Amino acid sequence: MPRHRVSVTFSLSAKQVELLDRLAQRTHVPKSVYVRKGVDFILRKYRGVLQGAGPAAAADNEKR
Repeated sequence: MPRHRVSVTFSLSAKQVELLDRLAQRTHVPKSVYVRKGVDFILRKYRGVLQGAGPAAAADNEKR
């Protein structure tokens, strides 16, 4: 099954962009791959909130 991608716009700090550019250049991995992996990480971290566990789950995850 093909994956469909949707374009989104968001802002990063100048330092984040600088470091992401450097990482992409040194590893030859596109910046978009790192951004998608970061989003996947956050979605896994807050899975309980998405499943309806509520704000307590979010507070617990923030402590980690």
